[in-house]
Amino acid sequence: MASRLPKLNVWAFSGASLITWTIGIVLLGVISLFGWATPLVSSISSLYIGYSVTLIGIFIGALWAAIDGFVFGLIFALTYNCVLTWCPLIKK
Repeated sequence: MASRLPKLNVWAFSGASLITWTIGIVLLGVISLFGWATPLVSSISSLYIGYSVTLIGIFIGALWAAIDGFVFGLIFALTYNCVLTWCPLIKK
């Protein structure tokens, strides 16, 4: 017997995505200060304008990551909840 899948709390999921992605980008920036992962930071800097292997660049990257994490977390949670509501294959 299948149970009903719970919906996501959109704001909590967006906030968690914001925090997770921001921490990841900041850690990547800090690691790159020691010479590791600089090609990855260079690749990401093509999307996040101002993100670089400097302290101010890491701060700018964190701002971009916060916006990006929140927006895509919001889009994902809303899409997930809509699929749960409208998909006829999911037992209600």
